[in-house]
Order: sequence, then structure tokens, then C-alpha cells
Amino acid sequence: MIDQALDSEQIAAGNVLLKISTGDTVLDITVVPQGTAGDLIVLATDMTMEKNVCSALIESRQRFKNLVEISSDFARETDR
Repeated sequence: MIDQALDSEQIAAGNVLLKISTGDTVLDITVVPQGTAGDLIVLATDMTMEKNVCSALIESRQRFKNLVEISSDFARETDR
């Protein structure tokens, strides 16, 4: 991303996955070139929590969908 920002003199952005001993960390990196001297501003935002919440939500929705699909197998109508 840094080379891309320096070569094109435009903003470059992307995600970086860091594998560390405590687990994976996802960073959203933005590189902004400043002037013609090759100076850069590098902004990093930790997106790990958002990624984990999104993954948990997707899994939860899939479990709920599966439960609803099989619930008709267990439902019965009863009379008085």
C-alpha cells in the first residue's frame, strides 16, 4: 500500500490481517501521501471487534434459520 501511494500519489487503503499469539487482529490501513517529498500519513484502525461481531451475527442467524426450518417437525396441533 505504501508503494502504491508513493507511486500514484493517491490515497491507498486496505485491510491487513496480523496473526499473533493471542489471536488474529484485523487492521484497516489508509496511506495518504503528503507533498512531493515522499512524506506519508498512515492511519490504522483496529477492526477486529467489528469482524468478530459480524461473524457471530452471521452464525447466530444461520442457527436461527436452521431452528425455524426444523421446528415444523416438532410442532403439533392439539384440540381442547
